[in-house]
Amino acid sequence: MGFSSSGQIIVTGWHSTSNVQIVGPILPANVWTHVVTTYSTTNALRLYINGTYYNSSSAFKYVASGTVNILTLGNPLQAVPFNGTGGCKSQSIVPNVYDGSIDEFGVYSRELSSYDICALANP
Repeated sequence: MGFSSSGQIIVTGWHSTSNVQIVGPILPANVWTHVVTTYSTTNALRLYINGTYYNSSSAFKYVASGTVNILTLGNPLQAVPFNGTGGCKSQSIVPNVYDGSIDEFGVYSRELSSYDICALANP
């Protein structure tokens, strides 16, 4: 999860030959924003902003299972066609870094439901 050069939030997942991305909105500066991304083979990548579903990718099978899994926060992996030199394979990171505060960060062993996400966004 990171940001584009124009400031849009980007969520990236790895498919067998390329990265799969969701490009979200530009988040307002100086305002706490609750951001959640989920993944399942059925629902693919999903992006939620402040407890509300924003967008999803097409379904894909995550192929890195059983190997090292790369998680980035604040810098998205490069979304380049697979050629052996970019994206998850090389662990290359785009230069647009996040410069702000993060209050909480969590990783779950299952896909959170929209109910779970709404409850987390509105404690």
